[in-house]
Formats: sequence, C-alpha cells, structure tokens
Amino acid sequence: EPVAKKYFSGGFKGQKIEFRKADPSSLDAAEEHARVSVKLEASKVIPKVRYNGSWEQVVNRELRHYLRNLQDPGPNKVVSDVSLEAFIDLALGKGGLGFLAYETWRAYRDLDHWKAMGVMPLYSFDKDGNKIDWDNRPGFQPVQVQDELGRQSTLSFDVDFKGRKERVYVYWYNANGTPVFLIKHESLFRRLYPGGDEQVIQYGFMGRAYVELMKVLGVSPDVLRLSESQLIFVATAMKNDVEFFRRAGGKSILDGTKVVMTTHTPELAALPSWYDVGALKGLVGDDLVREDIVYAGKVNAAGALGTYADMVNGVSPEHKDITIEAVLPHIADKTTGIQNGSDPDMWRSETLNRLVLEQGIVNVTGQQLFDIGMDQKKKLNAYLRNNGFRGFDDIERPLFAAVRRLVEYKSQAILIPMVKWIVGDPDKDYETPLGVQKGLGANLLLGGEALDGVTFEWVNEFKRLE
Repeated sequence: EPVAKKYFSGGFKGQKIEFRKADPSSLDAAEEHARVSVKLEASKVIPKVRYNGSWEQVVNRELRHYLRNLQDPGPNKVVSDVSLEAFIDLALGKGGLGFLAYETWRAYRDLDHWKAMGVMPLYSFDKDGNKIDWDNRPGFQPVQVQDELGRQSTLSFDVDFKGRKERVYVYWYNANGTPVFLIKHESLFRRLYPGGDEQVIQYGFMGRAYVELMKVLGVSPDVLRLSESQLIFVATAMKNDVEFFRRAGGKSILDGTKVVMTTHTPELAALPSWYDVGALKGLVGDDLVREDIVYAGKVNAAGALGTYADMVNGVSPEHKDITIEAVLPHIADKTTGIQNGSDPDMWRSETLNRLVLEQGIVNVTGQQLFDIGMDQKKKLNAYLRNNGFRGFDDIERPLFAAVRRLVEYKSQAILIPMVKWIVGDPDKDYETPLGVQKGLGANLLLGGEALDGVTFEWVNEFKRLE
C-alpha cells in the first residue's frame, strides 16, 4: 500500500489494482522488482488515461472541434507551423521572430482551404528565472483527455531521446482560431534560448517530440513550416520516422509532408554551424545527425535544412536575392521571397481599431489618423515620465522610434553620429555621415535591452547624448 500511494491519489472502493512502474529508476531498489497487489479503500483514482488518437476523447469542446478538422480536413490542406518562440506570453518570446510566429498563427484562419496548427515548447521558467505556473496562466490549458468511463488526465506521452524515455505533457492555446500545441518538459525545456549545449539539446529534443506529437494527435500535415534553421532536427527526425516505417512496410503519419523553411537574415548568429560532429551527436543523439546533413566535416543548419526543404522563403524580395547569392546558393531554384506580414489588429491602437470597426478601414481619413497619433504621443509621454524617464519637452514634433534588442549585429550604433541631426533645429546645420544637413526637428525614442559588452557602450553613449 505505501508503494501504491506514490502513484495513485485514491482508489475505486474495493477494487484490486496490480501494476508495475514503467520506469524503475525512480523507485527504491527494494521496489524495483516488486509486483504490488493492493486493495485501495479511497474514493477515487486519477489514472493516466490511454489516448487512442481520437478527437472524441478530448474534453475541451473547442479543441475537440479544431482537432477533428485537423485529423479529417476533407478537401482542405493542413499546415503544421513550428517555432521555438512566439509572443503568446512574454516568457515564450524574445525578438521579432516571436512576434512573427504568433501573428502568423493568428492569421491562418483567414486562409481559404487550409487548416492550421502551431507547435512550440512550453518553457518552465521565464527569463528572470521565475518558475511559471502554466495551469493558472490565462489562455493556457492542459489538453485533457478522457476514457470511456469518463476518467480524465492531461495528455502525455514518452519521447525516445538519446536512449532514454522522456515524458512530456501537452498544453494548448487558442491563437485566434489556430490551436497551438505546447510541449512541456520541466528540465529539457527549462527556458527560452538558454545558450550553450543546453540550447542545442533543446533543438534535438524538439525534433523528436514534434514527430511523436503528430503521431499521438493523429494529424498528418500536408505542410510542415519551420520558422528558422535551428529546427533542422525536426526535419531529420521526420525523415528518420518516414524511413523507419517504409523499411517495416508501413507508412509514417508524416510520409508525404512537404517542408517549408524560413530564413530571415544572413547574419551568422541566426545560421548555426557545428564543427565537432561527434560532440553534436552527444548532445542530440546519433540518429538526428544523419550522414546526409554532414558536409565537409561539419553540420550547417541552414544549408542542411535548405537541402531537405521543398521550398525556402526569404521573407522579402531583397532577402531572397541575398539568400540566393550569399547564404544558400545551392538551392536557388526553390527559394522565394514572400514578404513577412504583421497582424494590424494587434499593432493598431485601441482607438484606431474602434474607428476601423465603425467606419471601415478605407473610410478612415488622414486627419483622423493624425489626431489619433497626437493623442497616442501624449499617452506615450505620460508613460515615459511615470516610469522614470524624462519624456519629451515638445510632443508636437515628429517622432522617430527604434525599439529592439541591442545586440552588435543589429547595428543600432549607426544612429549615434546622427542623433544631433535628427533632433536638431531645422534652421541649423549639422555634420552627418552624408555631409552637412539641416536638422530634422524631430523627437527620437530609442529602447531595448543591452545584451553584450559593446551594446552597453552604445547605451552609455546614447544616454550621454540625451
């Protein structure tokens, strides 16, 4: 009975329960080989419900509807969109990619003939090291499933990773009609972009977890969209699964899935390469570092994923050209440049959104936009002053703003020699990198967190110029 109480919060009255623990590593040595037969007199049991892949087992009615459409889309196609970050919550996003992923998920509902789902990790801690209680975070819900007796539990499954079985739990979030499935593992998905070996391990585990999630959910996507080259191991895990089933005479649920890769920048920070293939195998497992992604003794994430992909999107016509010329010239024939978009409902002010709803967007006048903008500048100035900043002396001036993470490759320092010119009086001359220019007479708002040594120097120089 003491052993049984570790795994059950009660019991059906009078029912005899026999069990073995699947993973003996967590048991005392005396219990490892024990077969326990006990009578439990408590009133109820919370068992792990076996999920057989049917949408009918999902408890939440809304999610049940979404999953049914993903499992049986009819004449529609299914896209599965995977990202390591998304600004569903501040703890789950870091930069522009986080905004793009979330807003893309929100926009899928506007496409005809497509059903969509998002997939990402659910990190255990925020960037300040605080443990997150996702069960009580607004909008986040565990995927609850039930059996024929009505017993419920959170959907979970094992992921084979580097010779071990890792148990994950599945949560979900409704992104404007697109269900986003979030994979929770307390230690392997500890926090977003932790750096070093831990981050590489996350890349590998995400690949294996994604493949198993699709099997558990019973979803066979037509398109797998990978938001960055760091997701190379999702592609290798998928290919391994397809080949495994083919060798066995079966068919993987991902057989026939087309891969779309997204590349956002030619900066090396976003294009990881691993020069020690043996060390990489130690971090993510031999199976994920396939021979066909090793070239000249190294693994180049973008090059390897680009080779696997059926299409590569350079996110703008300009970056398409740069990708073909400098980043991935070997796959020029399947590279395109579809412009990144944003969700206007999220970025417009509440006042402007109300006006659009009342009048229609084509009927909003320039004067109305100007008046709303001036009102927003007043609110911004009040916010700055209430939070320890000087604010602007004259908010009637035009406002230029640059708010982003301060890292060396983003090159915000280009503004330093131009600050005096931007804020300078229109009737005075100022030295600029482009020669002597009249001042622009504007206000300039710079914001962002300094993340490396050189950017701390930039911040100090900007503050001196303030």
